[in-house]
Amino acid sequence: MSVSDAAALDPQDGGPERKWRRRALWGLVILLPAAILEMGYQQTSFYLQNNDLVARDAEPLTDVHFGGSDWRLENMQTMKDTSSLRIPRDSAPVFVDFTVKIGDADLEQAWLGCKIGLVDESGRSWLPSYVRNSRVDDMATCNSTVFSGAKTGDTVKIRETFVIPKDALETVVPTVGLGSERPYYLRFKRS
Repeated sequence: MSVSDAAALDPQDGGPERKWRRRALWGLVILLPAAILEMGYQQTSFYLQNNDLVARDAEPLTDVHFGGSDWRLENMQTMKDTSSLRIPRDSAPVFVDFTVKIGDADLEQAWLGCKIGLVDESGRSWLPSYVRNSRVDDMATCNSTVFSGAKTGDTVKIRETFVIPKDALETVVPTVGLGSERPYYLRFKRS
């Protein structure tokens, strides 16, 4: 064993391997929190981009500029006789009609992730569902309008159909969420 080998093994000196081990531990102290912060930022950003979190209240029968277009809640109605429909007992269909004047014709960007829903006063929410005989020929859905080729200045009629519990009929209100506006969404008041 030479003198330089003995110096490398001397516990007082620590040697080059021990120095690198200390540097690696200090690197972990710095890099681990930085990695956790980065992952948290990405998750928070994804959450904000994909969820409707902050409501903008809107009046029915009034044009509201949202997502590059002017939205108007025209009608929200239900049916008294649901015997011809295949829906669960104690449920009711709700038909929500909008008229939208297209402003920004790039709907694939402005309306990406279009989501029309219903929310009641206790926070329960419903997404559209299919109910036989609820379609009107000149009306589209929110998502079908995105790919309809609508141009600036066109007026589109949108109808979404929901099946909700009858106990929610008195307090339910429609909402509109668009990818270009998130985390904001429209919440229409009852008329």
